[in-house]
Amino acid sequence: MLLLTSVLACTTPEPRPPDMVVVLVDTLRADAMGFAGARYAATPNLDRLVATEATWFSRSYSGSSWTLASTATLFSGKPTWEHRVIRDTADRAHCFGRLPAHEPNLASRWRQRGYRTGAWINNAFLAPEFGLSAGFDTYDFEGAQLTGHRTASATVQTALSWLDAAPDQPALMVVHLMEPHADYDPGAPFAGAFSADLPASITAPLGENLHVGWMTGMLPAPDEQDQEFVRALYAEEVLASDAAIGELIAGLKERGRWQQARFVVTADHGEELWDQGRYEHGHRLNSPVTQVPLIVKAEGVPAGRNDSVVDATRAAGFLHTGQGWLLDLARGGEEDPKGFAISEDILYGPQEVSLVTSDFRVVLGLESRTATAWRLTESGYEQAQDLGESEEGKDLVRQAVGLIERVRGGLEPA
Repeated sequence: MLLLTSVLACTTPEPRPPDMVVVLVDTLRADAMGFAGARYAATPNLDRLVATEATWFSRSYSGSSWTLASTATLFSGKPTWEHRVIRDTADRAHCFGRLPAHEPNLASRWRQRGYRTGAWINNAFLAPEFGLSAGFDTYDFEGAQLTGHRTASATVQTALSWLDAAPDQPALMVVHLMEPHADYDPGAPFAGAFSADLPASITAPLGENLHVGWMTGMLPAPDEQDQEFVRALYAEEVLASDAAIGELIAGLKERGRWQQARFVVTADHGEELWDQGRYEHGHRLNSPVTQVPLIVKAEGVPAGRNDSVVDATRAAGFLHTGQGWLLDLARGGEEDPKGFAISEDILYGPQEVSLVTSDFRVVLGLESRTATAWRLTESGYEQAQDLGESEEGKDLVRQAVGLIERVRGGLEPA
C-alpha cells in the first residue's frame, strides 16, 4: 500500500489539450487592420498579435458574399455548392437552406474529442433555425437589428464566464462580433474616435433610410466627404471589435489558457464602401466583399505575413481539426498547388461564382452565362478597368471556366 501511494503521488495529470478559439468578426474587410495598411489606427490589439505571435494570411477569401452561406462553409467544411445553405432561386428568394443536423460539423468534431463546445452569436442569419447550432453544448444566440445588438465586449465576457464553469476541460469557442456590420453606432468610448472632426452632412447612426437607399441604389452615392465620414464610422466599429478581442486575449491569459490555445480571427465577408462604386455586401463577389482577414496563432507558427491564396474550405479544415495544410503553410510549408479560391452565392440578384488567383479574378454569371475578368493589384484588389474582350481577358475566362467547372462539377446554379 505504501508503494502504491508513493507511485500515485508522483503521477502528474495529463495536460489539458489546447483550446480552439475562433473569433468571427462580421463584415470585416481584409484591409481594415493597421498591419494591412488601414488609414485609421483601429486595431492595436490585432496589430500586436500579428507582430509577435500570429501569421496573417493576406490573401484569404470567404466562401460567399453574405453571412449565412459563408459561415455555413466554415461550420460544415464544405463549399457553398455542396452545403447549399444559400438563398433559393429568384422566385423563392425569401427561402434559405439549412445545415443537416446528422452531418459532421465544426462542433460535433470537437465534441468527439472531448471538448466543450460553445458559440456566442449576434447575427439573425446565424439563428439556430438554419442548423448552425448543431453539435454545440451552448449556442448563445441573440439576433440583431442594425442597431441595438449585444456589444462585442459583452459577448466576450459572456464567453469567458462560460469557460469558468469547466476550467479543466478543453473548449471550442466561436465568438461572433457584430460591430462592423452597418448601421454604425459603436457607443462610448469608440464613437467619434475617427469621425468627430470630419466634415459631413450626415450623422451616426445612419438610419435605415440611408442604409437601404445606398445599398439598393435608390439613393445616389454620397459625396466624398460623407463617404469618408462613413468609412470613419466603420473604423470605429472595427476599433470596438479590436478592443473586445484584446479583452478575450487578456481573459485567456488570466485563466492560463492562452499560451497553448489555437486562436483564429477571420470574417464572414467584407464590405463595399464605395471604393468600387457600391455600398454594403451581398451584391457581388469582388475583393472588398470576399477578401477577408485570416489570423492564425498556434504552436510553431511564426509572427508575420503569408501571401498564399487561401480559400474558405482550407480555413475550415484547420478550424475543424487544429491541424492540416493551413497549419503547415503557416509554419512555412509549401504553398497549395491549387493556388485559387472560389466564392459563390450572392444575396441580391442573379447567382454568380468567382475564381481568384494571386494575379486575376474572373466572375461568371451562372444564369446569364456572362463573364468579367480583372487583373489584380499587389494587395489583391481589382484593377479599375476590367479586361473586356481583350485576348488576355478571354484567355483568363477560359482558364477560370475550366477550373470552376471541374471543381464544382458543372456550371449550373447551386
